[in-house]
Amino acid sequence: MKYPAIFISGIPKPKGSWTPVQTRSGIKFRPASNATTIWCRRVADELQTRWVHAMIIDSPVRCGLRFLLPRPKTVVRQRPTSRFDGDIDKHVRAVLDAMTGIIYKDDSQVVEVNAAKFYTNGECGVWIEVDTNL
Repeated sequence: MKYPAIFISGIPKPKGSWTPVQTRSGIKFRPASNATTIWCRRVADELQTRWVHAMIIDSPVRCGLRFLLPRPKTVVRQRPTSRFDGDIDKHVRAVLDAMTGIIYKDDSQVVEVNAAKFYTNGECGVWIEVDTNL
Protein backbone atom coordinates (compact mmCIF):
# COMPACT_ATOMS: atom_id res chain seq x y z
CA MET A 1 0.00 0.00 0.00
CA LYS A 2 1.27 3.46 -0.88
CA TYR A 3 0.39 5.89 1.90
CA PRO A 4 -0.24 9.61 1.35
CA ALA A 5 2.88 11.79 1.62
CA ILE A 6 3.39 13.74 4.84
CA PHE A 7 5.24 17.06 5.05
CA ILE A 8 7.08 17.88 8.28
CA SER A 9 8.10 21.53 8.45
CA GLY A 10 11.29 22.73 10.09
CA ILE A 11 14.96 22.87 9.22
CA PRO A 12 16.19 19.29 8.72
CA LYS A 13 19.21 18.34 10.80
CA PRO A 14 21.50 15.37 10.14
CA LYS A 15 21.97 12.69 12.77
CA GLY A 16 25.72 12.52 12.99
CA SER A 17 28.20 12.04 15.75
CA TRP A 18 27.51 10.89 19.31
CA THR A 19 28.93 12.31 22.54
CA PRO A 20 29.59 10.03 25.51
CA VAL A 21 27.98 11.14 28.77
CA GLN A 22 28.87 9.71 32.18
CA THR A 23 25.81 8.70 34.25
CA ARG A 24 25.42 6.86 37.52
CA SER A 25 24.68 3.65 35.65
CA GLY A 26 27.60 4.00 33.26
CA ILE A 27 28.35 5.72 29.98
CA LYS A 28 25.48 6.66 27.67
CA PHE A 29 25.58 8.36 24.32
CA ARG A 30 23.61 11.37 23.07
CA PRO A 31 23.67 13.24 19.76
CA ALA A 32 26.54 15.74 19.57
CA SER A 33 24.13 18.46 18.47
CA ASN A 34 21.07 19.52 20.45
CA ALA A 35 19.53 20.70 17.16
CA THR A 36 19.46 17.08 15.96
CA THR A 37 17.57 15.98 19.06
CA ILE A 38 15.03 18.79 18.59
CA TRP A 39 14.55 17.93 14.87
CA CYS A 40 14.10 14.19 15.53
CA ARG A 41 11.59 14.92 18.32
CA ARG A 42 9.68 17.28 16.00
CA VAL A 43 9.47 14.63 13.27
CA ALA A 44 8.32 11.97 15.74
CA ASP A 45 5.73 14.28 17.35
CA GLU A 46 4.30 15.36 13.99
CA LEU A 47 4.13 11.78 12.73
CA GLN A 48 2.47 10.67 15.96
CA THR A 49 -0.43 13.05 15.32
CA ARG A 50 -0.57 12.82 11.52
CA TRP A 51 -0.10 9.08 10.91
CA VAL A 52 -3.77 8.11 10.93
CA HIS A 53 -3.39 4.44 10.07
CA ALA A 54 -4.49 2.04 12.79
CA MET A 55 -1.52 -0.31 12.87
CA ILE A 56 2.23 -0.02 12.87
CA ILE A 57 3.64 -1.58 9.71
CA ASP A 58 5.38 -4.91 10.30
CA SER A 59 6.37 -5.72 6.71
CA PRO A 60 9.17 -4.45 4.44
CA VAL A 61 8.95 -0.73 3.67
CA ARG A 62 10.10 1.61 0.91
CA CYS A 63 10.61 5.26 1.91
CA GLY A 64 10.89 8.39 -0.19
CA LEU A 65 12.42 11.41 1.54
CA ARG A 66 12.74 14.91 0.02
CA PHE A 67 14.63 17.34 2.22
CA LEU A 68 14.08 21.07 1.67
CA LEU A 69 16.94 23.06 3.21
CA PRO A 70 17.20 26.84 3.58
CA ARG A 71 19.11 28.46 0.73
CA PRO A 72 21.98 30.65 1.96
CA LYS A 73 21.73 34.22 0.64
CA THR A 74 24.90 33.95 -1.45
CA VAL A 75 24.16 30.55 -3.06
CA VAL A 76 22.62 30.20 -6.52
CA ARG A 77 23.01 26.45 -7.14
CA GLN A 78 19.92 24.22 -6.85
CA ARG A 79 21.37 21.42 -4.74
CA PRO A 80 23.00 21.60 -1.30
CA THR A 81 26.52 20.27 -1.73
CA SER A 82 28.34 22.18 1.00
CA ARG A 83 29.72 20.35 4.01
CA PHE A 84 27.52 22.66 6.11
CA ASP A 85 24.33 21.20 4.59
CA GLY A 86 24.83 17.74 6.08
CA ASP A 87 25.36 14.36 4.46
CA ILE A 88 22.25 12.88 2.86
CA ASP A 89 22.70 9.56 4.69
CA LYS A 90 22.74 11.34 8.06
CA HIS A 91 19.58 13.30 7.17
CA VAL A 92 17.95 9.99 6.22
CA ARG A 93 19.08 8.32 9.44
CA ALA A 94 17.53 11.07 11.56
CA VAL A 95 14.11 10.70 9.90
CA LEU A 96 14.11 6.89 9.72
CA ASP A 97 14.99 6.69 13.41
CA ALA A 98 12.20 9.15 14.25
CA MET A 99 9.70 7.00 12.32
CA THR A 100 10.52 3.92 14.44
CA GLY A 101 7.63 2.86 16.66
CA ILE A 102 5.21 5.18 14.84
CA ILE A 103 5.22 4.11 11.18
CA TYR A 104 7.00 0.77 11.51
CA LYS A 105 8.31 -1.39 14.34
CA ASP A 106 11.98 -0.88 13.50
CA ASP A 107 13.91 0.98 10.83
CA SER A 108 15.53 -2.32 9.83
CA GLN A 109 12.24 -2.96 7.94
CA VAL A 110 13.21 -0.22 5.46
CA VAL A 111 14.59 -2.11 2.49
CA GLU A 112 14.64 0.74 -0.03
CA VAL A 113 15.16 4.50 0.33
CA ASN A 114 14.94 7.21 -2.30
CA ALA A 115 16.30 10.44 -0.82
CA ALA A 116 17.21 13.86 -2.17
CA LYS A 117 18.01 17.26 -0.73
CA PHE A 118 17.17 20.58 -2.31
CA TYR A 119 17.52 24.23 -1.43
CA THR A 120 14.30 26.18 -1.05
CA ASN A 121 13.42 29.83 -0.71
CA GLY A 122 10.13 28.75 0.84
CA GLU A 123 9.22 26.48 3.72
CA CYS A 124 11.91 24.05 4.87
CA GLY A 125 11.19 20.51 5.95
CA VAL A 126 10.93 16.95 4.68
CA TRP A 127 8.38 15.15 2.53
CA ILE A 128 7.95 11.56 3.68
CA GLU A 129 6.45 8.85 1.49
CA VAL A 130 5.89 5.30 2.75
CA ASP A 131 5.10 2.34 0.50
CA THR A 132 4.69 -1.36 1.33
CA ASN A 133 4.09 -2.46 -2.29
CA LEU A 134 7.45 -4.08 -2.92
